[in-house]
Amino acid sequence: MKTKTIYSIIILIIFLNSCKKHESEGDNKTFEEQKISGTIILSGAYALSPAAFNWAKEFQHQYPSVKVKVYEKGTGEGIKDLIDKKASIAMVSRDATPEENNGVLWKIPVARDGVGLIVNSKNPYLNDILTRGFTQAELAKIFTSPKQILWSNFIDTKDKNPISIYTRADNSGAAEVWANFLFCTQSDLKGKACEGDPGMIDCIKEDIYSIGYCNLNYAFDNKTKIRKTEIQVIPIDLNNNGKVDKKEEIAENLMDFERNVWSGKYPKCLCRYLYLTTLEKPTDPVIIEFIKFTQGKGQEIVTESGLCQLNSIEIENNYLLLK
Repeated sequence: MKTKTIYSIIILIIFLNSCKKHESEGDNKTFEEQKISGTIILSGAYALSPAAFNWAKEFQHQYPSVKVKVYEKGTGEGIKDLIDKKASIAMVSRDATPEENNGVLWKIPVARDGVGLIVNSKNPYLNDILTRGFTQAELAKIFTSPKQILWSNFIDTKDKNPISIYTRADNSGAAEVWANFLFCTQSDLKGKACEGDPGMIDCIKEDIYSIGYCNLNYAFDNKTKIRKTEIQVIPIDLNNNGKVDKKEEIAENLMDFERNVWSGKYPKCLCRYLYLTTLEKPTDPVIIEFIKFTQGKGQEIVTESGLCQLNSIEIENNYLLLK
């Protein structure tokens, strides 16, 4: 009987100590979260903005003493704000130029995305466009020719309707990806200038003869994950056979698009990493904690925001970058 009583007392002591330990760990965690304070300012790429706004909301909930502000201005302006110390972190969707970098910029990937060709969904030639697609050579002619291009140059019609071409006004990653795909530079791209992806989408949906390009997370509705009804993403005829093959078809919902990016079905030359960039490797605990957050729970937010997550190896390498 004494033996059972002693065992019971020992078990009770262990249980109480365990509870105290967990309470202590919980208190420490709460203390650590409360201890982190400050303001983080993110500025830059439109492509990363949907995720950044959601990161800010969740991170502030987790760390109430931290304020996170997000400004979508395009990659070029984001880097400028960072260098001018108007921002803590630049959201970047392309490599910094030598003039922008000066050897002081440090970056870490946080997501992947694709850039795509879009037209108005009420384009009178849409069925023909979706059947034939466009080759790289045709798109290069459309987006770089100084002369007016007609839809009849590519579609079997007697109409003389000109193609309304739209490009990005800001120094953007999407424009750089699109220009590289067409073997030119952003300055070579012709068309009416639109500010950011929201501006591009607005221009395209207001003009039935329009053509442009965008970060494809803006082509889908974040809530329904279905393509926005006012625009249509257009396939590219990569093998130049005059028709859209099965492997060239465009996904109609966000989940399929993300799978296509992951599997390599979507053209790799139109995919890119999206980065958070700081002036040199970060040492501020608040900035470090925020970047770690984007690699952990923040990856779920990446998907919810219409972007593609990093894989486990990429995330592991990123944690090594932060050490």
